[in-house]
Amino acid sequence: MSLITQIKDKVRCIYGAKLITFNYFHRYHHLAKAFDIAVEASFLLPPNRILVRWIKSSSGYYKLNIDGAFSNLKVGCGGIIQDCRGNTIMAFAGPSVIRTACLAEILALKYGLNLCNTLGITNVWIELDAQTILHYISGEGSANPLYFYIIREIKFLLSSFNFILSHIQREGNVAADFLADLGGNLNDFMEFTSTYLPPKLVGINHLDQVGTPYI
Repeated sequence: MSLITQIKDKVRCIYGAKLITFNYFHRYHHLAKAFDIAVEASFLLPPNRILVRWIKSSSGYYKLNIDGAFSNLKVGCGGIIQDCRGNTIMAFAGPSVIRTACLAEILALKYGLNLCNTLGITNVWIELDAQTILHYISGEGSANPLYFYIIREIKFLLSSFNFILSHIQREGNVAADFLADLGGNLNDFMEFTSTYLPPKLVGINHLDQVGTPYI
């Protein structure tokens, strides 16, 4: 009997003995199904709740996910570049000198685009969870004067790419969110290659590769 089968049997026994209830699988119904535990009707998602997945890019494109974070008076930014199979090419994290989450995300975008240039990437799908920044870049909104020059730099950088720019729900931007939180606790920017990733990021990356949904 494989270790995975033993674990599944053990979890089912504990559940059957009522030592754990279905509440333990709240928001993680896919795990309950993995253990062959039936989803209780009372826990089914209401119509207004959606499942969010990180989606791989199409062949020939790389994906850049970025984020900014403000927590406990610390501001960080981070991002991750992945290929069309979901493999991590490079990730980065670092602090923001100006303490706003919006600017941190803008700085993350600039850093990520420069990193793509360095890696020789020309086809890139960029995802971020701040709608405001999308409006600034598309020209649909009036950018805060504080961001004017850096937005102009980003537009110039984008001119050298074949790019797609889109919004992603925060729940699907978990890897970039983790890196932004990490960045807030660093003194300078760090870059991570595929062979040297924080353990938690390795786990998040694997879940994204297999299409695990978030709520």
